[in-house]
Amino acid sequence: FNEQVLVSGLGDLGDVEMGSHVVFETGVRLQVVDRAYPCTKLENHNGPGLIKALAEKRDGEIYTRRGILASVVQSGDLQPGISVTIESPKPQEI
Repeated sequence: FNEQVLVSGLGDLGDVEMGSHVVFETGVRLQVVDRAYPCTKLENHNGPGLIKALAEKRDGEIYTRRGILASVVQSGDLQPGISVTIESPKPQEI
């Protein structure tokens, strides 16, 4: 539960579409299910203003620069230095 993976070079993960897949070269595949909102416990520990600094409202929704939440589609091993890509969700057929 609530494991974290730190990646670099992907830009602002707050812009990743829900349903996108985060794919690691080892075959691990995660599906984006939500944005990672700043934790109120951090706000209480670090003083007021942290959540406001990390999140904003866009088009009536909260947007965060912190990251994403994802569910595991394909498990496997992760090691430092492996490549990772983001695949946008495929459009639905009508």
